[in-house]
Amino acid sequence: MIAKVLAWMRMSRHLGEFDYKIPEELSSYVQLGSLVTVPFRRSTIIGLIDDIAETSTHTKSLRPIRSVLSIPPLSSGYRAFLHQFADQHRISPALALKIAIPKLSSRFAKAPSTRRESESHELNIVMLPHLPPLPRLRFTPQREWICGTREIRYAVLQKMLFEERPILCVMATHYDVQALYASLPESLRKVTRALDPLSSTRSIAEAMLDFLNGRARIVMGTKRVAFFPAPASTQLILDEEEHRNHHQFEQNPRYHVRDVLHQRSQWEHFPLHITGHSRSLDHVQRNIPSTVVFPKNTNRVNWIALPDHPGRPLTVPMADDLQESVTRGQVFLFFNRSQETARFECRECARSIRCEICSRTLTQSLTTLTPNDAWCGLCNTVKPIPTLCPECHSRNIVLATTTLRRLEKAVQSAIGNRSIQRCSKKDPTFPLRSSVVIGTEFAIPYLALSHLSMVGIVDVDQLLAGKSFAAEFDGFLFLRSFLARLRAYRTIHTVIQHRTLTPEFCHAVETPSPEPFYHQELQRRKDFSYPPVVPGIALYGSSQDLMDIRRTFPNLELLGPVRTTGKHYLLFAKRCSVDHAMIQTLPDSVWIDPNPERLPIR
Repeated sequence: MIAKVLAWMRMSRHLGEFDYKIPEELSSYVQLGSLVTVPFRRSTIIGLIDDIAETSTHTKSLRPIRSVLSIPPLSSGYRAFLHQFADQHRISPALALKIAIPKLSSRFAKAPSTRRESESHELNIVMLPHLPPLPRLRFTPQREWICGTREIRYAVLQKMLFEERPILCVMATHYDVQALYASLPESLRKVTRALDPLSSTRSIAEAMLDFLNGRARIVMGTKRVAFFPAPASTQLILDEEEHRNHHQFEQNPRYHVRDVLHQRSQWEHFPLHITGHSRSLDHVQRNIPSTVVFPKNTNRVNWIALPDHPGRPLTVPMADDLQESVTRGQVFLFFNRSQETARFECRECARSIRCEICSRTLTQSLTTLTPNDAWCGLCNTVKPIPTLCPECHSRNIVLATTTLRRLEKAVQSAIGNRSIQRCSKKDPTFPLRSSVVIGTEFAIPYLALSHLSMVGIVDVDQLLAGKSFAAEFDGFLFLRSFLARLRAYRTIHTVIQHRTLTPEFCHAVETPSPEPFYHQELQRRKDFSYPPVVPGIALYGSSQDLMDIRRTFPNLELLGPVRTTGKHYLLFAKRCSVDHAMIQTLPDSVWIDPNPERLPIR
């Protein structure tokens, strides 16, 4: 049988800088089921795998070795290694990339874009038995989508786990892994290996060996389980909790575990079963057969209109529900961002001032000539601050912004001396054991929903305020999926504060079947055409430098609003409006990219 190399790399700054050379006695240690730890430098990884293939008695005449690498993203040279790795071992580059980088998700910190070549690592090698190389022929795997609450999905999963075949079960969070493992009978627990995020490399390797040798028939865990080597006739199960839209970046790509399982089911002929609260847009578009079981809405949902309670981020009804619910259990207040841009709001009716062209909320412009101008981020319209509210004709228009700290002060005045905890990407505080947790989407996977008594959404319009219909649609799917998660718990009381939502929209959010919205989004994607691409240049600099450029050169034609890129600002302009004299007069703090990749007209 062909040995499969599983390499888990960990950064080790305590190791010295030295080249690693494969010793002659390595073949006696590299055996089926053995674990060998060796230090090495990143530049020797390709030779390390090749030398193992040459020196090991199990792989001497069986080339190529199909390897699964769990390596964090290193540098741009790592892409060349992936392509060389894919060509050498006869797998596609896409599959090599998705298999080789399993820890690229929003939960993990971003890795540095460049690292020194002399940095040392620690390599744990496990020689595992595997099947012959897979054919390159693609086929349509067996896939099924099962919708329902957590209780319904657990019942379906337990029925699948009783089947006499190997199963890889990927859950959304480690709380789901613990809950599903606790619900299994004793006969299934003996052949099940449940892994959590804190499992060591050796325990993971032992679970793999038990799974491949037949001592364990079921392996369940979070995302890392999706990359486990598996024997023939393995069944893949993915339990999706919510809809997430993962944006792809060249320097730090992120891949959803669903894409990885789709690739494995397509290449290794594994049937794939996906369970969730609602069908995702991807599966509707692919026409994957589904078994849908829509439950009844057992929890209470209270919609509160913010215009009826102006002047406070926490309305009086939500504060009353908060005081009552905090005595029965934990309370979670969801706010989409840790700090949002200051928007113009009427203090009398609590309505946001919107753009007359595209009906988007006007925010404070920080890059125009007048700092207090009102700016629309969608159509790039800049106008003076309105003096009258279009709804109530009041002159009491102010700049309003909500932050987690401001929300924490309002909650503290409502509940008294009980403990409050903030949780966001900037404040990652764990575990979440306080009486009231105020957090963003980052905190949702770490909540124990069975301990919650109330979930409050502070401003649902801010969650749905996207710059395009696709962004609004993703916000709607996330809100509807999050409410579907809470529907399985009868003890949770949901309170949602909104500004301009209609009763029809609120009913659509609570309705289990969103098929009209799916068809609307699919039709929109079908009819959508990308904006034309024109020749242009990109100007980088501080906000003050770009303001001076716009003031000095009024004939400069822009191709969209000013965008932020970390510490600097970015401005697109038409190439025909930039002459040589303008380039000569630019300050040294502003630099130009004459050939940007894409300049769409907004």
